[in-house]
Amino acid sequence: MHDDRTPRGWPLPHADNYLEDDVARLREALGAADSGLTDAIRALQETKDAVQAVEATFDQKLLELKGTVHDDVMQKLAQKSALVNGVEFQDFGLDTALSSRRIAATKHGFVLVHGVGLFFLDPEADDPADGETCILPAEGVPGRWMLLAPDVDWLFAFPKKENNGDALDIRLSEALVRIKALEERKTLRLLATTAELTWPAIAQAGGTQERTIFLNEALVGDGVVVIPPAGLVAGLVFSGYVKSTNTVAVKCINVTGAAITPARANWTVKIVKEA
Repeated sequence: MHDDRTPRGWPLPHADNYLEDDVARLREALGAADSGLTDAIRALQETKDAVQAVEATFDQKLLELKGTVHDDVMQKLAQKSALVNGVEFQDFGLDTALSSRRIAATKHGFVLVHGVGLFFLDPEADDPADGETCILPAEGVPGRWMLLAPDVDWLFAFPKKENNGDALDIRLSEALVRIKALEERKTLRLLATTAELTWPAIAQAGGTQERTIFLNEALVGDGVVVIPPAGLVAGLVFSGYVKSTNTVAVKCINVTGAAITPARANWTVKIVKEA
């Protein structure tokens, strides 16, 4: 009997062999081939599973890294904007118990609290500190920090927390009453204007563009609050400063990986000045 075999050692039939001999040899060869194919399929599946696990881990780590970098960039830009505008910046992180927080007096009497809004120190106020529209000053400092311009995040979150569609209007009305009372006492004046701005393309990864708005009585060094148009594309960080007398500059920084051209729309700038 001829015992021919494949390179893998599987038996092969031969023309001179008896049929009953080659049938057994063929069964052995087919069994070995099936076993080898099964092992190969199993190995391929294990390799595929391992690659998918690595890809999932990589994607998760990449998302975490992007989130960390984005948060750091946004915070640093906000801090830089606050310093440029002459308004000090406070970030209490995820602490929502601001009713028990105290904020020290600042050079200009204004403070920007991250996620809540712009506050001014009213030395005559004695409102209860709720941590949202009123925050306590440092020990020994009279008055209260009163909300002047709420943060966009606060505006969206407040109605959900109150579960009352009218609550936000009530709080904002109260804030406007306080501001009017301060204006009547000649302690604060609010300068504000709205203008339609047309922007060119803003380059990716930190590209900047500026547009200017005329605002009578604006002086270099005044703190500027910028209110963007509704529906501003995500990925743009904006700030404002007084570029020269009566001229406010609105700056947009693109923190995404692609160029952005903001739509033509109305932008509002406000300045709170001591009377």
